[in-house]
Amino acid sequence: MMDINKELNIYDSGKGIKKIIWKIWRKLNAPLINYTIRLQEELIEIKTEFVETKSLQLENYEKIAENIRNLNSQLDGYDKIVENIRNLNSQLNGYDKIVENVKNLNSQLDGYDKIAENVKNLNSQLDGYDKIAENVKNLNSQLDGYESLLINVRNNNERLEKLDSAIDMYSIKISNLEKLKNQNLKKENITNIEKQDSIRKEIVESNPYNGIDYFDFENYFRGSRTQIKKNQEQYIKYFENKKNVLDLGCGRGEFLELLKENNIEGYGVDLYSEFVDLCNSKGLNAICGDAISVLEGKSHVDGIFAAQLIEHLKLEEIIKLVELSYEKLEKDAYLILETPNPTSLAIYTHAFYMDPSHNKPVHPLTMKYILEKAGFNNVDILYTNTSKIPIEIPKLMIDRCDNIEEFNKAMKQVEMELFGSQDYAIIAKK
Repeated sequence: MMDINKELNIYDSGKGIKKIIWKIWRKLNAPLINYTIRLQEELIEIKTEFVETKSLQLENYEKIAENIRNLNSQLDGYDKIVENIRNLNSQLNGYDKIVENVKNLNSQLDGYDKIAENVKNLNSQLDGYDKIAENVKNLNSQLDGYESLLINVRNNNERLEKLDSAIDMYSIKISNLEKLKNQNLKKENITNIEKQDSIRKEIVESNPYNGIDYFDFENYFRGSRTQIKKNQEQYIKYFENKKNVLDLGCGRGEFLELLKENNIEGYGVDLYSEFVDLCNSKGLNAICGDAISVLEGKSHVDGIFAAQLIEHLKLEEIIKLVELSYEKLEKDAYLILETPNPTSLAIYTHAFYMDPSHNKPVHPLTMKYILEKAGFNNVDILYTNTSKIPIEIPKLMIDRCDNIEEFNKAMKQVEMELFGSQDYAIIAKK
């Protein structure tokens, strides 16, 4: 019991000591505490004043922002006002012209009485237009008959061209007969005559036209010179600025004429003397001879053209002709060979077998192969549009039909094989 009381006394005495220490601390720190309290109060006052000041400023800022918004809305309208002012100014600038135009109109109005009088006169003239309209109808009915007249004129032109060709042919024949007559009259060297007869006999024996006048035959079936020249114009660009172009199998000289008209120097070679005489009579350079033999005798040429020739030759002759052409051509010069196109079946029912001297058609890919083997690297095949038969197989237009597109495509291919280009040209550059 005594121990408990003793402990309590010690506890009470400890509490007393704490109070004494607290009192002493407060007395020692009283100035600092009072200063801190006053400082807090002053800070509170400062914060209150600052908040009130900022609140007032914010109120003022809101008013200022509102004023700015109002000003901006007003400024948005000012641009329109300025634009309107500019428009008005530009309009005002044109008013002088308007006033001037009004003056001019007024002066023109003074002349309207004369115009009105003219209108009255025109109305009186219109009364006679019925007769004019009737005349126009009569003219139209006459024009309906002009188409047939034009067709007749074209046909007559074709006939006249054929007659011109026939006249040329017979002129050459008469000239040749006169030469023979003069030879017989003069009775020249018999040995010479026998030699000529021997050469003539060889030509006749090797001539596939034995019994046929080839000169006459060609004039009959070849077509008009005008049309042939039109078809061959497409080849001229390959010989521009050339001075030594060789036309093998020149015939009547259509391509030689084209060369001459385009200031390209060239000369022709043909096996038949009548064609050579005809070319010479037209002022064209041509000689009589075999194409391969003449080419062999040349040192060089800067262009070779041969239309409707290779179908007359044997395979070994074609190869020889191509090899010689590569050998004799200048660098970058062209060899052009035009011939019937065997990929179009219509040639077999049209022109190819009409000519008994034709050997056989040459496929374009075969010719391309022969040319490349001879050394030509740049070889193109041109299927000529001018030789197409003007026949088309119309497309079938059937709704809800299976494979109709495939059928039409197939018929287009059939059309090409039946009625495609009758000729092709192989164009080779050395």
